[in-house]
Amino acid sequence: MRLIWVLGLSFFAAACSNTLPSNVPIADTADDTAITTVAPVITGVSSIDFYSTFMDEEAKRICSSAHILCSDDVITPSLWFDTVVEGLSSMTVHRSNNQSDYEILIASQLRSTQQQTQQRSTLAKLFPSANNGKSQSIHSEITIQWRGFALNTYHTSSPFTDGDALSKIATQVFKRWQNHAAVVGIFSRDFLYSSLKASDYRNELILPSQLGEFFLEDTQLYADPFRGAVARYRHPRFENAILDVNVSPILSPLAQANKQWLLNQIYEDFKRAEKVSESRNLVFGVDENVSPITLAESEGHYFSVHAIDEFEEPLYAATYLFRQEDKLVKFTSSFPHSVAIHLIEEVLTTLKVPGESELMLQMRSLF
Repeated sequence: MRLIWVLGLSFFAAACSNTLPSNVPIADTADDTAITTVAPVITGVSSIDFYSTFMDEEAKRICSSAHILCSDDVITPSLWFDTVVEGLSSMTVHRSNNQSDYEILIASQLRSTQQQTQQRSTLAKLFPSANNGKSQSIHSEITIQWRGFALNTYHTSSPFTDGDALSKIATQVFKRWQNHAAVVGIFSRDFLYSSLKASDYRNELILPSQLGEFFLEDTQLYADPFRGAVARYRHPRFENAILDVNVSPILSPLAQANKQWLLNQIYEDFKRAEKVSESRNLVFGVDENVSPITLAESEGHYFSVHAIDEFEEPLYAATYLFRQEDKLVKFTSSFPHSVAIHLIEEVLTTLKVPGESELMLQMRSLF
């Protein structure tokens, strides 16, 4: 028997599973001469949508002052777009067309502060060459969003004198943001989950480190917080012997997530496995049809299937589905039910999943 992974979990798991810092705005008037290199800020994000926007409410309040004159978009959206394209050269930058999960919103504003008449008169006597008591600065805000959820807003300001090259200022501002983004890991999955207040799978998902000879190889967060995390167990001697544990929030009202709902979910996985097998011209076989199962006092459903490859060897997979807290717990193995059941029962004995997150609490209030 050849245990599956290449065709197994990439074949069946694709059909049966979900497979694989602070948010406070920061003010910055950093000296750009100190910026010599920009740390990489890209971690698995291939594209981003660009939007030009307006300054926040605080900026509006400041501009309501009688002696401060404000002008929006002194750095034009077109210039910002070109700056972002150059600065994020490893990513595809789209113009506001909802093609990416991530969005970058940039606003800029020229502020001219005119000192009051008495102050101006006094300064003019002391400093005849003073610019009529007027000072100018460009204020910028760069916000990163994920599917419309704001993750982080960065504020910075730059002194400005008539005649300064706006393209140079835009580049300097973006380099400051890039260094900030690198420090906080702005495109990392951990930052995404933390900023959205999604479940803390790193610290609150408890799994056994060993299952007989199987060891817990790794736990990864999905790029989508609504898909949760996946943990992988591997056998030290049989590299294709894999057990994946997917833990994800239930994306339905919890009152509806009953036994029938769980049954419907695993039937969908079963049908997907069958379709994938057919699409690859493999002979699909059912070893255990979708059935209820109780392991370690947890009630769920499972099925066990196989497909015959071109070498007439069986490729096995078994899938199990349970609910814990507000999470869906799915096991996908590259071996038959008779082997997988003992490992899964051992996992369920000690498994603890994170409780309901603030993100899902907020989402479910909209259901």
